[in-house]
Amino acid sequence: MRTQQTHTYIFSSRNTLTTSILTERTNFSLVEIMGLSLHLFRFHQLTLRGFPALPTACSAAYTVPSIPDTRSKSAKIQSSIKLYLKRIHNYESMIETEREDFERGRKYLAQIMGEDPSTFNQEKIDQSITYLFPSGLFSPKARPKLKPPEEIFPKEKELQCDSAGRPLHSLFYTRYPHFYSVMNEAAYQLEALKEDWDTIYINKSQNPLKNRKDLVLVTTEWFTKAQLEEAIGESVLDEQVGSSVCLLHDFIFQYDQWLVLMNRIVSHPLAHSAEKFIFQYRARQIQVVDAEKYPDPELDPVTQQKFITSYGQKRRCFAEVCVRIPGTGVVDIDGKNLLEAFPLMGNREQIMFPLHVTGTLGKVDIKAKLSGEGTSSPANAVRLAISRCLASLLPDQQGRQRLLVSGLLTQDDRFAERKKPGQKKARKKPIWKAR
Repeated sequence: MRTQQTHTYIFSSRNTLTTSILTERTNFSLVEIMGLSLHLFRFHQLTLRGFPALPTACSAAYTVPSIPDTRSKSAKIQSSIKLYLKRIHNYESMIETEREDFERGRKYLAQIMGEDPSTFNQEKIDQSITYLFPSGLFSPKARPKLKPPEEIFPKEKELQCDSAGRPLHSLFYTRYPHFYSVMNEAAYQLEALKEDWDTIYINKSQNPLKNRKDLVLVTTEWFTKAQLEEAIGESVLDEQVGSSVCLLHDFIFQYDQWLVLMNRIVSHPLAHSAEKFIFQYRARQIQVVDAEKYPDPELDPVTQQKFITSYGQKRRCFAEVCVRIPGTGVVDIDGKNLLEAFPLMGNREQIMFPLHVTGTLGKVDIKAKLSGEGTSSPANAVRLAISRCLASLLPDQQGRQRLLVSGLLTQDDRFAERKKPGQKKARKKPIWKAR
């Protein structure tokens, strides 16, 4: 009877530890030696590429026995709480150390730039870093920066379980409790609006659209994915979840679902009842910096009216307009009223459009002087001049912001294209005939 000896060989590569128990015999055949060499070569190549080590047939028969955890449930919970408190303590210590380093670097940078450290804010820090370390790197994340540690390091999550180990949040096991809390609240708001609408319709006590209050959403927009994640303190999915070959329900786009639900609330006739909830998740639009400076209005000592004079141009038509507030709605254009100066309805609507947008229809007096010929061009020139006057007279939220969003403060610099020789008009070609 042949004796057999058992040896254990341990191979480790890239944190991959595999134990293979091989049986060494006194006589190996050539086929067995070649097979073993090929197996070890493949194992070495796979571990170098980052794949987990493949278990052998012998290692499956010999498993390392696991040590059972004999601690009680309360002991496990106490251990978890201690580990959490230790992690929080380490995080706070790290943040405090980084904060001291940031303040030291901020003061030193202020001395380099010749600034007062007490007034050296984050905006000046960014300008100094850009000046001292000019970088041509395309990605902003790769450029040098000096920011507070709270903006660099992710915030540590708070303890989500009580002393007994039970989750504090009712949606803890959904993996995204804060996101689904927002979704549930939005669904409750939508159902409440539907219930109010049904009650009014059944009772027929009043017309729900009579005193309807429209939501002003032109200056705000919905949170982006990053803003929503920052607001709820949780990551939001916007990509495919699961394997590459999956069914339709495996595609989860949480951000798109949230947008659809919020838009349904906004489109409801009674959306003004949920105005407070809606504006929790809307951010002010980033407007393009208006390079044009509007003068301050003057005060008439006789009538005690504020007035401002501005100019407008469209093609070869020029308009000089003076707007006074408060007024009675008088419109004087070269000594004529609006109907005499502009017989066409479309031109009169163009002139009155800025007043309708800002809610000053019938509340201001307008006096205009025109030069140039045409029908629509003089009306557009007067409209531009009136818009510029209202941007100076009214508050920013009521005047300039609404006029900017409506495009009434943008001058139209287009001119008619010249006629080309051999063509009927600037672009129109004559009808082509074969013969």
